[in-house]
Amino acid sequence: MRKAGNIKAILLFELLYKAAFLLIAYFLLRIVFPFLLRATGYSYLTIENLVVFLKHPVTLIVIVLLLLMGALLYLLESVTLLVYYREFLKKKRVRVAEGFLAGVQETVRLLKRGGRGFLLLFAAVNGVVSLFPLLVVCAMQIQLPAYLVGTMLKQLTGIGILFVVLIVGLLFYFFGLYTLYYCVLGEYSVKESYRRSVGLVLKRPFRLVFRLLGTNLTLAAISLVIFFAALFVGCYILYRIKPVAIQNAAMLTAYSQLLFYTGILVSIAGQIVNYVALTMHYSMYALRQLPVSRLRVLQQPETEEHSKRESIAVITAFVLIVLANLFSLYHSFRNGTLAERETLFGTYITSHRGASDAAPENTLPALELAIESMADFVEIDVQETQDGVVVLMHDTNLNRTTGANALVSELTFEEIRGLEAGSWFSPDYTGTTVPTLAEVFELCKGQIALNIELKVARNAEARERLVTKVVALIEEYDMENQCVISAANLSMLELVKEQNESIKTGYILSFAYGSFYEKEYVDFFSIRSSFITESLVKRMHSYGKEVHAWTVNTETELKRMKQLGVDNIITDRPVLAREIIHGEEVSSGFVRLMKQLIQRK
Repeated sequence: MRKAGNIKAILLFELLYKAAFLLIAYFLLRIVFPFLLRATGYSYLTIENLVVFLKHPVTLIVIVLLLLMGALLYLLESVTLLVYYREFLKKKRVRVAEGFLAGVQETVRLLKRGGRGFLLLFAAVNGVVSLFPLLVVCAMQIQLPAYLVGTMLKQLTGIGILFVVLIVGLLFYFFGLYTLYYCVLGEYSVKESYRRSVGLVLKRPFRLVFRLLGTNLTLAAISLVIFFAALFVGCYILYRIKPVAIQNAAMLTAYSQLLFYTGILVSIAGQIVNYVALTMHYSMYALRQLPVSRLRVLQQPETEEHSKRESIAVITAFVLIVLANLFSLYHSFRNGTLAERETLFGTYITSHRGASDAAPENTLPALELAIESMADFVEIDVQETQDGVVVLMHDTNLNRTTGANALVSELTFEEIRGLEAGSWFSPDYTGTTVPTLAEVFELCKGQIALNIELKVARNAEARERLVTKVVALIEEYDMENQCVISAANLSMLELVKEQNESIKTGYILSFAYGSFYEKEYVDFFSIRSSFITESLVKRMHSYGKEVHAWTVNTETELKRMKQLGVDNIITDRPVLAREIIHGEEVSSGFVRLMKQLIQRK
């Protein structure tokens, strides 16, 4: 019973601890990364400015602090697991909260005894090794690895040094695998514990390697089976509910998201199974050298009242942590922060004026189709009516899309609302009206990011009024992280930053010439694709600015933009763009195979 109770306590502790760790990591990411961008003077982190960003003193200090915090968290987790194991050896049942508090006390005791630098360094390396599956998954989805490989190949000396450091670090970690075991279970000093760990590893090195290798290969095989099973089920559902035209794009999106979450789960499971494998090896070959009488035991009363209070505390903590994680996940989806990747993570796809190739532009049906087609952004155009309502319309004159030969600024919202805005495109859209920006926010919040283009008004007063109303609406709907604002007028963008500096802004250019990169109130430049060159992209990236290409509709130009490394492609054909941009991440052959398997079912 005590053995089963301790196993349950370990599993519950790991569940609570990992959930809390993910929660802390999420909030740190949301706070630290924007802070570093502001501190280093960049709007975006790009390949070209990455090295300068990492060398900045503020970045270095923050990285050191984060590594120190991560090392402490991993040290606490490892020590607590060993406390549970210690109590199991003493044949004593230990509850979750009791074990965790003992783990905190034991961690503090270890750090006070000396060897703090060694323990924290070892814990930091352990953290990197534990997170390796997640790091690999992230590396597969960003441009960084290829850039680093290309850079290092130019510096053979640097490669040699890095290789030596990596080998030395792995050997240091491998031979010290049991350092904490001897520290916690035997109360030896850190130096003595490492010496004994080296002795234990050398006693049965191949058996230990094969045990760990077999354990991780088994975990990898099980994870792959689960991953492809989940992918098949997900693709099957998408095949049944999504139109044929967007099935490939939907499958590519499902693959990318599922790969990321699988990386998280494998990292969590990997640490647990490796702990079990190491503990089994330790039990077989080291406990004979360590008299059980030397083990310290928890001296806390086990009354029924104490047990009931602890159970209530554990359940409460579990519920609160789970609710906090669910809230953070919900908040991320609702405010568009979950998928925020910055420029290291490849190319975004923006659906131009909604899905304007399949529905009347700048209307709710066009936006609904853009969401369904798995676009990352949707670009819309906004203007102000005579009575001050912000509506979607590209042309200043309503004639092309509504048949009314009048300016948007000359009619009231009620007058514009009564116009027919869909039949010009297709009889199927008869009855479609001009939407307000507020209606667009209601539809798109938590579903797709927005690129709101401010149409240049007739005078400075009207331009300022439009900026103020758009910013106010963004703040009202809490969509600062889900919206960017673009315009062909620099003064309007400057005004946006004055009113809310957290909203990202983009300057629209028909062609690019001269030096205009340094504008602090411009975060990205939206340029006609035919004027974009490799040197221009690298130049803008070096200033921490993104490059958005418009309007890219041909397969040849889409491939060229991908090769140049632009950060966002604005297109009337988002499905084709996704297949071209992301199709190499998951080979088209794989997607076709999945479709064939699903269709046969």
